[in-house]
Amino acid sequence: MRKILGLAFFVFFMLQSNAQVSDPRFLSNPCISPDAKTVVFSFEGDLWKTNIADGQASRVTAMQGYETNAKISPDGKWLAFTGQQMGNNDVLVMPLEGGEIKQLTFHSASDIVNNWSWDSKQIYFTSNRTGQAAGYSVPFSGGTPIRLFGDHYYMMDHGIAEHPQSGDIFFNDTWESNNQ
Repeated sequence: MRKILGLAFFVFFMLQSNAQVSDPRFLSNPCISPDAKTVVFSFEGDLWKTNIADGQASRVTAMQGYETNAKISPDGKWLAFTGQQMGNNDVLVMPLEGGEIKQLTFHSASDIVNNWSWDSKQIYFTSNRTGQAAGYSVPFSGGTPIRLFGDHYYMMDHGIAEHPQSGDIFFNDTWESNNQ
């Protein structure tokens, strides 16, 4: 009898262990599509996409490095994200539905995606290429990044977002909010 109870306990324990392993934990950096039907998030170093209606997730990236900070463009067609492929963070883009990934920044500094412009033509990111964290924009089509506040000195500007009507740029500028 003790052997049967012991075996039953062991089987129950193994089933519980397997259920816990398959239940994903530590999903991070979620972003939602403009139509509120899709969520993209980071898990195990890759980006995943799920339809809110059915909750089934599928892997979007499976690159060598680590991908995070996904942001869906306001037109709902593109995904900008931070990819760490060559030892540092760069800005990358790809179609939301999947396809070719294009690298937009190539600096040895850490470039972290913050947001899109409302016309889906610019990607805002934070970089430490000048020492302190500073806000930049890079065209979706590629090109040289431009520092947003070149005439002014702000400490650690990050969390960049554009106002949808006026085009004003909002940001955080403290080291406390940068160390999230």
